[in-house]
Amino acid sequence: MTGQLRTGSNQVRRYSWLLYCLVLCACAAAPQAASTVISPAPPSPASVFSASNSPVHSVELDNQIATGLTLDRTHVYWITPQDPQHIFSYPLTGGLVTTAVSSRFSDGDLTTMRPIRSGDWLIFLDTPTASGNATWVLRALNLLVGTEQIIGNVQDDPASWPGPEVSADGAQVVWTRLQSSQHSACVETILTSYNLTSGQSRELNRGCVEGHYRWSYPALSGDRLLVEQDSVRSDEDISKVILFDLNTGRSEILNPDYPGSMPIVSGSWAVWKAASRFQWGREVVIYNLDRREGRLLQSPGASPLDPLLVGLYLYWPPSAQQPFFVYDIKRDELLTIATPSENEDIVSVAIYGGTVAWCRDLNAQNANVHHGLLEWQELPRR
Repeated sequence: MTGQLRTGSNQVRRYSWLLYCLVLCACAAAPQAASTVISPAPPSPASVFSASNSPVHSVELDNQIATGLTLDRTHVYWITPQDPQHIFSYPLTGGLVTTAVSSRFSDGDLTTMRPIRSGDWLIFLDTPTASGNATWVLRALNLLVGTEQIIGNVQDDPASWPGPEVSADGAQVVWTRLQSSQHSACVETILTSYNLTSGQSRELNRGCVEGHYRWSYPALSGDRLLVEQDSVRSDEDISKVILFDLNTGRSEILNPDYPGSMPIVSGSWAVWKAASRFQWGREVVIYNLDRREGRLLQSPGASPLDPLLVGLYLYWPPSAQQPFFVYDIKRDELLTIATPSENEDIVSVAIYGGTVAWCRDLNAQNANVHHGLLEWQELPRR
């Protein structure tokens, strides 16, 4: 939606837009419960396959490991705790490691948020270390023309810790943040969308955290936005997954009868952890937004981390000493992409299209020496 309604006069346009925003915010604060069908969790996927037979490409990283991986059709990008002031990139066809982005601050840290590659843009968070994330700038670099935009920034507001949570699809960005409010005499939770092409910012919801809720973990795909709503009421310790339709302004609760958190969405598929935030949960809900039905899946491996979703590929960042698994939703197949050797950990993973990338820490048992091996290959085509 562009934010301009077809009406007869400027006054009516302004009134209509204000009315629409009020309706949207009201829907966000009190979404309707969805009618969902969730089937029980199977013990495991129907089929388990080993890694693809396609060639594995790699580049060695001296004295650093690649965390926060992201990639596109031509390059892989990463952040590293060994050099937090830069984001690095490497061509998938081979070449040299280059610096894609540098911090604006002398003590800058670009590692507090995983970079997002979306459309023509690389989106990332920049914060001075001394501020303890009370100061930050959400930046977007156009990789085609080299121009940059500031999506949002905060100056010395401890309530904003640990910084925004961000999702993007194409040029559309959605983010949540906390903010001190003297007017409301509270800490506010704010949900905002921003279009990098038009420069238009739209506030979707704002409210006091105390005694109500907090917005977390937005996930955007087209006009569908999933957001975690964490209740902070003493009588209701539950996380809800809220679906917004950015076209109509309608919203609904996808998990009215059980807790859910860490939502992600890709096209018509949504996935979330079947437990409240900060609670242990091995099962995830795989939900089709068109058919309004879903199923439970047990996450593979020991101590699985929260899942990620690209297209029909669901995958988990591995915990220490664990393999890297990818689950094909359509085929009900679990793929073992990579398995760490002794003294190794797989520290970051990413998927773009049919390409999968991961980084091994080859000295995982040594806290003082870090040597990374960045690898990628094509996912199997069957």
